[in-house]
Amino acid sequence: DPNTGEILDRGQLNDELERFNYTVAHDLRAPLRGITGLGQALREDYSHELSPTAKSYIEKMQGSAAKMDALAKDKPFLVKPIT
Repeated sequence: DPNTGEILDRGQLNDELERFNYTVAHDLRAPLRGITGLGQALREDYSHELSPTAKSYIEKMQGSAAKMDALAKDKPFLVKPIT
């Protein structure tokens, strides 16, 4: 921070950005695991009571959560390294 006289070199800044990306991705993935787990519990515990439409909704919900999880896991989507 120039106001405090602290200067980060490019490598340090990129390390900070990488940690930030990891933290945000991790924080996004935790609720997605919860959504996927709850959907699985509904399918396992209440499958006999669910209509085909409800089962379809659960499958779509789990598929969407899996796609979001893959995005959060595989891509540093918030910030890119400084070159």
